Amino acid sequence: MIKQADSKPTTNRWQVTGEAVVIALACVIGVFPLILIARGTITDDQVWSGSIGWVQDSQQYLAWIADSAHHLLVGNLYSLAEPNRVYLNPGILISGLLHRAGLSAAVAYAVWIPIGLISICVGAVLYVRDRIASPAQRVVALTLGLLYAFPLYLIFSELPRGGLAGFGLAAVSEQSRTLSALWGYQYSAVPIGLVCFAMLAYARASRAGRRFSPAVALLTLAACWLQPWQGIIIAAAAIGSELVIRTAIVPTELRKSLRSNGWQLAATTALAALLPVIYYWALGRFDLSFATTDTNQEFSSLSQSWWILLLIASPLLLPAVAAVRLPRDAEIGDVLLRAWPISAIGFALLLSVTGIASEPAHAYRGIAIPLAILAVIGASRLVQNRPKPLAAILAVVSIILLCGLGSFHALQTQVTNIDHKPSGDGAFVQPNEQHALDWIASQDRRIGVLASNRIAPIVPGATAHQVWSGNWTWTPNYAARFAAVGLVTSGAPCCQVGLLSMPSPRFAQATGAGLLLIDCDVNATEVLKALAPAISRTQRFGCAAVAGLLPGSKADRDAVTATFG
Repeated sequence: MIKQADSKPTTNRWQVTGEAVVIALACVIGVFPLILIARGTITDDQVWSGSIGWVQDSQQYLAWIADSAHHLLVGNLYSLAEPNRVYLNPGILISGLLHRAGLSAAVAYAVWIPIGLISICVGAVLYVRDRIASPAQRVVALTLGLLYAFPLYLIFSELPRGGLAGFGLAAVSEQSRTLSALWGYQYSAVPIGLVCFAMLAYARASRAGRRFSPAVALLTLAACWLQPWQGIIIAAAAIGSELVIRTAIVPTELRKSLRSNGWQLAATTALAALLPVIYYWALGRFDLSFATTDTNQEFSSLSQSWWILLLIASPLLLPAVAAVRLPRDAEIGDVLLRAWPISAIGFALLLSVTGIASEPAHAYRGIAIPLAILAVIGASRLVQNRPKPLAAILAVVSIILLCGLGSFHALQTQVTNIDHKPSGDGAFVQPNEQHALDWIASQDRRIGVLASNRIAPIVPGATAHQVWSGNWTWTPNYAARFAAVGLVTSGAPCCQVGLLSMPSPRFAQATGAGLLLIDCDVNATEVLKALAPAISRTQRFGCAAVAGLLPGSKADRDAVTATFG
């Protein structure tokens, strides 16, 4: 049953207890990687690298934080080219200021986990309470909205990673899981809650007949600046709702009651989203680093085809269809509720089909919240004349299948990736490696680094130095650079690197790096011996090493630049 605009909230002890249990579970799931990281630092004598989730993405955020601490605006540190510092993100700016004030980049990054968790949980609770009157149905909707984890991911996650369809399904599955944003993408977790707040604020402003709402504009601007997809969804839902209430889809008598100064309100909301969108569009078109990341991510976007996007949402989407029809006492909030998931799915499909932007599945972040509300409303309509035990059984089975199995598997995956691989996935570095990173951090930041492949993504965030190769989305011609670094740091007496007929010592010099970092997975003694003609000095840190590189010739530097970008 949908809650009427003028009805009083109805809560009881069971609802409050149920909400508390769901939020407690959400908190445990949200901070679970940090629990494993704390365990690893205590029991395995490892040093946390700052990564939460996949090392490549986490370390990119840490690199931005480290750069922001010195320059406010940030550039790409995964290349030795002069950074074009034009990127401004409010979350990274705040983290950079915290880092500048004395917090480590890792801590300045991790503080957004509780902030994102509060945003999501408070936003979801308020939105569910606003849209559903029944206390029991609220608990079910909140559970599905926060803990939804499509179990088909269990099957596709076991497929070889080489299969684009399997990779795409796994990727979209994670995006549709509301709390997954807290696992390394907490800057995009905050906008999930902001969308809930914006929908509530827009409905209040519309019912009051206001042409402009500062709260809606600020919420939309903040959401869009932190994560463009969510801000666009707010604007699309606002415009879509105003369109719908003026069409034949809505009965005439209802159309009259819904009409207000909505066009002006929708227009100002869209304008608030437009400003960050134009900014991000300009970055992608005119900044070489952002253009590079769009190119490097094309394969993952292509894997997220339209059928995968629809398949992931289908368990909630199918019962939600029964709730599409507006009730007789509908108000603008009911229209917005339906416009949110339609806008998200439509936007994701548009990006997937046209390829006009990378990562279409980002539009799915938070989509489980409105879909869960609609699914509960739709299911209650379908079983309203059935025995009450049937509804209870349906709710329990749905929660087990759509929340329990997938969430358990996601937690298991984190245990495998973090707890069982203390030095292999980037969540940790060995103490000797940390000493080497600390030494590099004490050197002039203008000195570039050539680092062995495992530790290379960690270098910018840990040292604020640029690295020649290290992040697959932000490093120009990453595959070729990764292979070249692998040859140079193999210790083998090779005489050719990649497409260049150039000995390894000359190649190391020709990258333009001033320092060479060798992690503990590489035999430092053999590498230093093979590269001896290019080395001016050496610092040993147990199994890790840092070597100074002599300058290379201009002809060699030009050849490396022409071949590797």
